Amino acid sequence: MKNTLTVECNSYLKEIKKELSCNHSTKTAFIRNIKENIHDYTLDNPTTTIEEIIDVFGNPKEIAKNFGNYYTDDLKIKASKIFRYRVICLSLSFLLVLSVIITIIILQTLGGDVVISDPYQ
Repeated sequence: MKNTLTVECNSYLKEIKKELSCNHSTKTAFIRNIKENIHDYTLDNPTTTIEEIIDVFGNPKEIAKNFGNYYTDDLKIKASKIFRYRVICLSLSFLLVLSVIITIIILQTLGGDVVISDPYQ
């Protein structure tokens, strides 16, 4: 896509995302799906404009209104994968912080000098 069309499409996708009333993972999966469809469309129609894209795909309010028709099993699977990925990342982050705290407590208990200082001072 051309640079100005890319900016306009990103704005269009943000508007669609604002209009949707569903959880974040589902919105993300849905927007990715539309973005792929728009990209394919612009490859087939290199001289397309944002107005033509809106005519073909619909305005953001129409898309949000008809969201239930688009909400397919494939989209549900994508949304659940995104949610699962986020849960795994948060869990790993929590475990990392917890292991650092436990390591510091163990070192202090064993009599080791653990000094936590600001490296930027």
